[in-house]
Amino acid sequence: MTFRIAVISPIRGAGATTLSVLLNQYIASQGHSSLLMYTAKDSPVPLMLNLGVENDPTRSVTQITKLLQQGSLRDKDILSYTDQYAPNAYVLNSVDKALDSIELTHIIETLLVREPTRYVTIDVSEDANTKLFEDIVDKSDIVFMVTDPSRRGFEKFKIWMQTPSIRTNASKVFAVVNKFDPIIANVRAMASKLQLPTSYVCTLHNNAWLPHCSWAQQMNTVIPQVLAYDPRVAELNNDLSEMFGACGMQVLAKQMKTVKNALPMKEE
Repeated sequence: MTFRIAVISPIRGAGATTLSVLLNQYIASQGHSSLLMYTAKDSPVPLMLNLGVENDPTRSVTQITKLLQQGSLRDKDILSYTDQYAPNAYVLNSVDKALDSIELTHIIETLLVREPTRYVTIDVSEDANTKLFEDIVDKSDIVFMVTDPSRRGFEKFKIWMQTPSIRTNASKVFAVVNKFDPIIANVRAMASKLQLPTSYVCTLHNNAWLPHCSWAQQMNTVIPQVLAYDPRVAELNNDLSEMFGACGMQVLAKQMKTVKNALPMKEE
C-alpha cells in the first residue's frame, strides 16, 4: 500500500518545493522507500539535488506512461526510470515541457494510482481551481499546505481552505508555517489565525542555511546533517519528525478504513 503526500501552497516562494525535497529524503532516512514527483515544467528540484538533465527519450515520463498503459511496465519497475540521490530516496521527472496541460494532467493521474514505493510525495504547483490540483488532493492521503507567517500568506491560506477540493478533504489538510519564529508568534496563536486545530499546524523554523543549500545544489546534504544533529539544522529534525508523525496518523486511519471496508456487512 502506497501513502501519497501532496505539498501545496497558495503563495509562490513559501517553500513548498523545499519541504517536498526534505520530506522525501527524511522519510527515506527512516527506512521507507520514497519517491518525489512534481507538476511544474520549470521545477527547481533537479537543480536543488544536482541531478542534471535527462535527455534520453526512452526514459521520458511520456514513455513511462505508455508502457504502464500497455501493461509492459510493473509498478516497481518505475524506479528504473528515476534518479536515486540517497538510500531509499528517488526523484521522477514527472513532466515534459512539450506537453500541454491536458496531456500533463493525464500523465500525472496515471502515475498517481501506481505504487512504486511505500511513500510518494507530489510537489504541486497548480492553482486550486485546476482539475489536476483537485485530482491530486482527492487521491492523496495527506495534504501539507505551506505558507509563510505573513498576513498575506494567512489570508491566502484561508481562501484556499474554502475551495471545493480542499473543503471536501479538510480532514487530511495540515498547515505548515515556514520561516517560523517562536519569538514572533507561537503555534497556538497561528492555529487560531488559520482557523485550524493546533494539532493540524506544523512548522518549519526559520533557517538561512536551507536557501544556501538550495542555491548551491546541495539539498541532498541536508538530511544527513539533520540526522547527525548538526547545530545548523537542530530544529529541522523536530519539524520533519512532527510532519512524519502526522503522516503516521493518516496511515493508521487509512489502514483502519481499509479493514472496515473489507469486513462483511451485517444482515438486518
